[in-house]
Amino acid sequence: NLAGKFFQFSLVPYLSFLYFLGQGANGTPKMGNFGFRYLLLFVIATIPTGIISKATYGVSLADVDWLHGSAELLLTVTNLLIVYGFRQTMGRGDPTFMNGTVKNVALAMLAAVGLTAATGVPV
Repeated sequence: NLAGKFFQFSLVPYLSFLYFLGQGANGTPKMGNFGFRYLLLFVIATIPTGIISKATYGVSLADVDWLHGSAELLLTVTNLLIVYGFRQTMGRGDPTFMNGTVKNVALAMLAAVGLTAATGVPV
């Protein structure tokens, strides 16, 4: 499968990007860095949801709305985390305000997607 090969080849450059992004000299905001790392959770979550959609319904993930929407929720959270982190750096908010809460909510969203995929309950 061509998509599988692209995925394998894209992982090393993205992990390198994350490594260099996390270097202190770059000045990347912690929440923005967390957002870019959270993208890996989206990628990881699409693997079991894709398998579930294929094994249960015989179609691709894009054709099972409740699974696809659940996985895409993580991509939306990723975008919000990145924007939130860089917005703080631009001086529009306290850089330490609610960071722990925001991360906990993001991880709770991941847990909700996992629970949804495991139980088979459409969102």
